[in-house]
Amino acid sequence: MVSRYKTDSVVVYRSTTTIGAGGEKIKTYSTHLDIIGSFQNLSGSKSAINNIDAYRKNKIFFCDIADIIETDRIYYDSKFYNIIDAPKIWGHHMEILMEIKST
Repeated sequence: MVSRYKTDSVVVYRSTTTIGAGGEKIKTYSTHLDIIGSFQNLSGSKSAINNIDAYRKNKIFFCDIADIIETDRIYYDSKFYNIIDAPKIWGHHMEILMEIKST
């Protein structure tokens, strides 16, 4: 289990979409779950993971298998990260490729 060896605590936010009074779609995020795992910076100036170009602003999060999907956001170290590829499951853990959310 990854959580026995890792100490980074993150919050996963899940989006919901509602329809506003004028018929517009409104997306909001709320806390979905807290999970422990490990954040890793991608090494080098550019790496290729799952055929996606990933730069230093990107990180990989390793954790035990959990209900995390590609449209979720991860909050860690006072920053929000967007998941940029569907989480990959490898045996008893997940790998999630993320990038810092642009403001």
